[in-house]
Amino acid sequence: MNVALDKTRISLVDLATMEEADVIDYLLELAVELSEIALEAGKPQASALLTLAASNLRTGTGGA
Repeated sequence: MNVALDKTRISLVDLATMEEADVIDYLLELAVELSEIALEAGKPQASALLTLAASNLRTGTGGA
């Protein structure tokens, strides 16, 4: 696992107790980092999917 990614991981308990805006900020940071890792690993489609998901979080257009 990427060392930087490991440092950003928080527990599900912490996530459950955070304010929604803080959860969204955390997920955005995580999506960006995962996207970069996917791109470095030669997985451009996975990177694009993560970038799209992050964009949807920013704009509030996520599905579900």
